[in-house]
Amino acid sequence: MLSSLKDATWSGMNSYVHNDFLPIERFLNGYPETLLIQIVEISNALNIMVSMVLARMSEDYSLVSLVKQLQIDFKDSLPILQPL
Repeated sequence: MLSSLKDATWSGMNSYVHNDFLPIERFLNGYPETLLIQIVEISNALNIMVSMVLARMSEDYSLVSLVKQLQIDFKDSLPILQPL
């Protein structure tokens, strides 16, 4: 998942950091809807990952079960998992 995040955002982030044309284009024309959806999905996935790490660190397996259930319940707002 992290490699897909890098693939999707690396060029755009470099454009912002190195003062390329992309920030100006986004300011003038807005962000593509697909990009915004992808950003939200990846953000949600990172939050689920962090939540699972914290739940596992707490050793409270009811929290682990809760995070697993959240992942199932909200799978439509998460990126599609790619096989390794």
